[in-house]
Amino acid sequence: MKTLVPPPLFGERSEEKPKIQILAPKVRSPFDAAFLRRVYRAMLVFGALLTLLIAFGLKSWAATGSFVGGMILAALLLRTQEVAVRSMLRPTTETGGFDTKLLMVLALPLKFFAIGAVLWLANAQGWLQLVPFAAGFFAAQLVLLCQVAGCLLKRSLARK
Repeated sequence: MKTLVPPPLFGERSEEKPKIQILAPKVRSPFDAAFLRRVYRAMLVFGALLTLLIAFGLKSWAATGSFVGGMILAALLLRTQEVAVRSMLRPTTETGGFDTKLLMVLALPLKFFAIGAVLWLANAQGWLQLVPFAAGFFAAQLVLLCQVAGCLLKRSLARK
């Protein structure tokens, strides 16, 4: 009759402690990288369609350019916010010990001052029409809002 004896906790040959891996449960967020890719793609398609409508409807290059500028600004702000949040969630061992929170404290105000300066310069030169620019910015935010609402609606319907 054989008796099964479990292996010793610490190896008899070496004095190393066994490595214990602790795995945190993965939480599947509905707002992951695939969601953001869909948002950027929808912004591109929706923005292109609206740009064509504005170009042929208003027949003004300044209005069309201002609308496109608003869409691009909204997409860039979303992208910079995404990069900033991802860098803050990354452990400091992956960033080489660099404190990303300090970067956020410095970069956020600088980003808005730079945007304000560019908008002021474009408006002073007469390149910017404020109403189409604001409409472009709003259209990009509307795409983001619709994507979030669709994701939440899909999630709530899946529970039923």
